[in-house]
Amino acid sequence: MNATVRALLNENQLTLAQVAAKTKISVSTLSAAFKRPVDTWSVRVLRGLADALMIDTDTLLNKIAPRKFELKVDREAQTIQGVPIPAEYFHDVYAAVRFNVMEGWQPTADDIRRVTDRVVHPDALVDEEIINAWKQTD
Repeated sequence: MNATVRALLNENQLTLAQVAAKTKISVSTLSAAFKRPVDTWSVRVLRGLADALMIDTDTLLNKIAPRKFELKVDREAQTIQGVPIPAEYFHDVYAAVRFNVMEGWQPTADDIRRVTDRVVHPDALVDEEIINAWKQTD
């Protein structure tokens, strides 16, 4: 069994049999899955283990298979995560992305494209909705 899964089960005082009973997944299926790399597990096994541990699947994945994130910025080519950013917007996009990465965001290339599009093509209606949403949380 994966050492990290074993540790999680021990921390939560759960046995494999208890996980099987809670998830309605056989002990043999769970045992076989836990011997393989996490990226080969079925969604059913992943969700089942998360439910048995009473955590969400993202939290479980971060515990058993943490991703190594790297913010790839090429200032010379003006790219972030390989996505070219128009020169006049590069520093604005970079600052916004970098700040949010420090807060835990791990943007993909698609995320960078969306941010860049939002900066290059602002939408006054969306801006107003965001401002109103923030006002409601004060």
